[in-house]
Amino acid sequence: MDTSSTNNYPDHSDVLQRLCTSWGTRVAVKQPDLDSTYDLQKSDYPEHLLPFKTHPSYENLDDATKQRVLAGGWIAYNEKTIAVEENIINPACALLLHQTFPGTSAEWAQIAMAQTMVDEQYHILMCLNACRVSRRQRKLDGLQLPTPGIVSLQRTYLEGVTAEWQRPIIQLAFATIAEMTINAYLLLLSNDATIQPLNRITTDLHRRDEAAHHTLFRQIVKSVFLGMNQLQQNYFVEILPYGLRAFASAEFHGWRALLEALGIKDAAMIIEDCEAHPANSALVRDYNGLKGLAMELGILDRIDYVL
Repeated sequence: MDTSSTNNYPDHSDVLQRLCTSWGTRVAVKQPDLDSTYDLQKSDYPEHLLPFKTHPSYENLDDATKQRVLAGGWIAYNEKTIAVEENIINPACALLLHQTFPGTSAEWAQIAMAQTMVDEQYHILMCLNACRVSRRQRKLDGLQLPTPGIVSLQRTYLEGVTAEWQRPIIQLAFATIAEMTINAYLLLLSNDATIQPLNRITTDLHRRDEAAHHTLFRQIVKSVFLGMNQLQQNYFVEILPYGLRAFASAEFHGWRALLEALGIKDAAMIIEDCEAHPANSALVRDYNGLKGLAMELGILDRIDYVL
């Protein structure tokens, strides 16, 4: 076959690159020049949120290396957010949109879920842009981090179900935790004047959306739970603590992978020392809304986790 004519066409990668580059001019959601806002003197991520911030081996690092560690922390946060949006929140929203659960047939519920899914896709775009800037500015283009533990745990539970009806309940439980407990962490980031202005703005936009999602999920999950049979309700209550512990985890395997990728001496020892101190093992989460929901549903004392 004569393939000479194909030389007149660009390869797929070139076409994709040009489409991505022109995206900001052809869609309603515009992208500013994000690199122009970057300040090399500011950190990408709050140092006080590092689980190893007081470890001597970290404290002895030079400032440039610390800045790369903090940039890696920011990238890890954003990539975890993307993974949670893709693998936990959006699949659960799709189940709610398609009325997989009882109590979701109202038109407002379907519209709200569709709107939430649009929000989550935009969050993914914001996170990708934020990562791209930090990777470029801190010379971290080749940094690769492992799958977040929360995503791996949900996958393990989904693969281990003994009955198909359990699968959507696992997805709903994990998504409920994600949407109803993240705001305190986002507030910390968005209010931290020590980090990049772009990063503060990105997390503040995310926080505002999540504040609305928090209220929405509280109402919808209440409606769904009350429509479940006793077996389904019991399973939902049983799954919640596993998701709560996983979402509160400091993801030490990810931090170790980051330090090792950056060539930090004694990376394994730093993380092992942190794991040995319980105070370093929990992320900031806001359980007030979830606790209130559990009280409304009469299940607070049945959840094997202190909210």
